[in-house]
Amino acid sequence: MWVPVKSDDAVRAAVVLAEAWPSAYVKADALAEREQLPLRFLENILADLRRAGIVHARRGACGGYMLARSPADISVAAVLGAVGSPLVVEPDAYKSDRVRAIWNRASAAATRVFAECSLADLLGDGAQVVTRAGGSASTARRRRAVATK
Repeated sequence: MWVPVKSDDAVRAAVVLAEAWPSAYVKADALAEREQLPLRFLENILADLRRAGIVHARRGACGGYMLARSPADISVAAVLGAVGSPLVVEPDAYKSDRVRAIWNRASAAATRVFAECSLADLLGDGAQVVTRAGGSASTARRRRAVATK
């Protein structure tokens, strides 16, 4: 399954914030460096998460970002929704009814998994993120595959 880079980066950032919760605010620049993300891109993601009520932001020397509630209470679907990631396949995206049916089933299954998986579930060994092999570096950067066990 292919997910947009912004979606993958948002989940990765949320997991880092889950690791620090509730004891510390995490600065955006430290988070960007740890996850090797462009700071401006990450700041846009964090702004989306803040508007959705998933994170709190605090200014100042002791400021940064922190999850607004327990990692167990935040689903991956909520994070994806906050950054505008589509969770379902558009029914009119495929011309063939036979092909559309299988994509709709896969989409429904993925949506269910995202809704059932919390950030707490991703702590520890969690899910593995695999970069797509082949293509140019920019193509690999634009898309990532989430490997399932």
